[in-house]
Amino acid sequence: NDNNSIYNSKLISYINQQLHECVISDNNIDIDKIKMDTENIKMDIDSKKRKMNIALPKR
Repeated sequence: NDNNSIYNSKLISYINQQLHECVISDNNIDIDKIKMDTENIKMDIDSKKRKMNIALPKR
């Protein structure tokens, strides 16, 4: 699914960006916070997918 790969690449670049910011700001990377952020992104993506699915006409 094209949408999935778009979401996945956005997710990966977002996480990379977060990691990069963590490393720059200090070397103590808060893994739990990154995990939480990732979960939040996943939930956000899931809700967007659901909205998209609702918006798409059923075959």
